[in-house]
Amino acid sequence: MENALFVNNKIIVNKLAYGPKLPMSLEDIPWINVISKVTRNKKIDYIRLGGLSKIKRNDIIVFKMPINNKKNLVKRCIGLPGEKITIQQDSILINNHLIEQASTIKNLYNIYWSKNQNQLFKASVKLGFKIIKKRDRGSLFLQANLNGYQKKQLSLIKSTNDSLCLEKRWLPYYQWNKDLAWNGLHIDSLIIPKKGLKIKWNSRNRMIYLTLIRRFEAINNILLLEKSILKEYTFTKDYYFFLGDNRFFSEDSRFWGLVPEESIEGKVMKVL
Repeated sequence: MENALFVNNKIIVNKLAYGPKLPMSLEDIPWINVISKVTRNKKIDYIRLGGLSKIKRNDIIVFKMPINNKKNLVKRCIGLPGEKITIQQDSILINNHLIEQASTIKNLYNIYWSKNQNQLFKASVKLGFKIIKKRDRGSLFLQANLNGYQKKQLSLIKSTNDSLCLEKRWLPYYQWNKDLAWNGLHIDSLIIPKKGLKIKWNSRNRMIYLTLIRRFEAINNILLLEKSILKEYTFTKDYYFFLGDNRFFSEDSRFWGLVPEESIEGKVMKVL
């Protein structure tokens, strides 16, 4: 989440913002979990009381990591239940409309500048970005994290005799099915499920949602989904799509998938 948050920052989280969650077992209640052993494994249905507001796009939120429910993460909410999200390089489209992104968001680029090394280093100082890697292969090659403003200004300050190329980088570690050909810079028309949303159970949707359904949905017979016997599926929960601001180095919904509403803990109100 750099530059919105930095290492060793302390944050104040408002757990009333979206409504407090009732304990789902005695194990979740402080002190009771120490003295109670008989009912420790009994689970209660998830209930969240009314909150002060609804989750909005660009809210910075604390939530339980979907693949490790004991680990808290802090990310920016980008996609809401029922929306269609598309990622194309620097751009994020919600329901086919380009959205404005926060000024703290950074992406990693290879920067090729034909002129001279000193001028590009001066540009890095002027615009306030750190050079992560440098190499000279005929034309100068640098690697740096740039926000939207820095990327735009870098193109403006070069001289007319320079040639500048920005090549965006991505990490090939994302968990979506390989047949979808998705990666950190490209996700094509992902529908974020909401409670009551009905989808056709075809081969594409099975690739996208089978892991999600196995993990979070109350399914009596998962084999029905795996064998494509069903013609449609109706979701029982709301889900959200999260991204970190430091995009290249962030493990987020591109990596471990969508986040169910029950995993959300609260809204970050202040950074100390």
